[in-house]
Amino acid sequence: MLLAAYNASVTPAFDLSEVTDVDISFLQILLAARKSALANGQAFKLSAPPSPKLVELLFRAGFIKAGESPDQTFWQVEARS
Repeated sequence: MLLAAYNASVTPAFDLSEVTDVDISFLQILLAARKSALANGQAFKLSAPPSPKLVELLFRAGFIKAGESPDQTFWQVEARS
């Protein structure tokens, strides 16, 4: 799906608002795709804030840390203290 979207020059927008079962490998793939898109001057965005389960994994795995994080804007997540 990701490769097809970029080959078609379409900006993918992912809705992760209802994700209930996710592991760190999903996050790694998603972030690698985002990094690749940005390096090639392409957009990569979420169409809605992630589900609470996904947000919890983002914090537990260290993808978002307490305080300011540059990825908070992408993830649409508020800082935690």
